[in-house]
Amino acid sequence: MADITITIKGASDDLIRELDDTMARADDWEEEYGWGGEYDEEDSLGHYETFVDPLAALFDRAEAAFDYGQASLARAAYEALFEVLDREDDYGRGIALDDLGGVDAGET
Repeated sequence: MADITITIKGASDDLIRELDDTMARADDWEEEYGWGGEYDEEDSLGHYETFVDPLAALFDRAEAAFDYGQASLARAAYEALFEVLDREDDYGRGIALDDLGGVDAGET
């Protein structure tokens, strides 16, 4: 189970750094795409779409840790993952749990 701990922690740290870098460039997208007050509902995630699959995979790993009796690991992983979901750029955009199609909100 130690491998899962390292994998979840390392992967979530890397993902947080990438997300922070992406969010820091939100002003550039605003100028380039002019999201302003309008956005395309089909592409509401914009540049954050690339984070959906990795986040969903980390939620799956956290669930696996819980299923294997590693409640403290699962709790720490879920706390870190929900911190990621709480992040927003300067324009209020980010990733929500609902954006992670394969993740069952009732089980997290």
